[in-house]
Amino acid sequence: LGAVVVETEMASVRFAGGYKAVRATPTTTSKIALIPRRNRGGGFNQLDRIAKLALASTVLLFMVMVEGKLRQEGVSEAVKTPTVAAGEPGSVIGGTEEERLRVSAQFGKDIAYWKAHYPDYIAPVIKIVSVEEGIKTSCGNDILRQSAYCHTDRLIAYFPELNVQRASKEKLNFERSEGYTISHEVAHSVQYFIKSPGITQPNSEIKEQEADCLAGRSIRAQFLQETDTKTVEIGIDELLKNTIAIGDYHNSHGTGSERAKSFLRGYESGICF
Repeated sequence: LGAVVVETEMASVRFAGGYKAVRATPTTTSKIALIPRRNRGGGFNQLDRIAKLALASTVLLFMVMVEGKLRQEGVSEAVKTPTVAAGEPGSVIGGTEEERLRVSAQFGKDIAYWKAHYPDYIAPVIKIVSVEEGIKTSCGNDILRQSAYCHTDRLIAYFPELNVQRASKEKLNFERSEGYTISHEVAHSVQYFIKSPGITQPNSEIKEQEADCLAGRSIRAQFLQETDTKTVEIGIDELLKNTIAIGDYHNSHGTGSERAKSFLRGYESGICF
């Protein structure tokens, strides 16, 4: 008799206007039939029709509210696990405004250099992350807590506080240390773009030192923009100190002297493979 059927988990309940909900099946998510009472004359009066429309609206509103709550719970659950945030290629996300501006300046120089050599090169996204927060990428199950590039996500996870700590401990120039980290990670994205020999090697040190070499190429181009030769000399010296120091922080990257040699090879000759 024109009963309205909806999907719900609601138990049997009586509504205003003479309607009641009864389970049609014993399943967890059951169908309920909204069955109007007949009036004494055997038909449906105007009140019944109005009540039926009101009830349909009430049930629809109820279902929308339930769906919205489920979606909200799903979002809340997803937020519990650090994941990669979306961003436009070449963008810097996360961190403070000051950090984004600082990182963007160096990032932009690297992108400009590689774009000039490979016009189709697609820049990754840099996400600034705190060590405490960490980040989970598609490149592994573990939560990252050190700077790295994930090619699957085209994302560089960057942890500025690590450079702050390292610069303080090793008496390094923070600006150079941070700039080198960014250039090195960008170089990884270039390796995958050009399918360099390093990415096919089972030995990660070869891959990492190839990235050091490519970083040297990019940094040389940046130093060529400097008009003060003394500034360039100091910058090179600071970068060499940095590469020697960071060699001890990554067992998979090689020794400090090996990394410094790779950087110089890229800086002086530009031949990395």
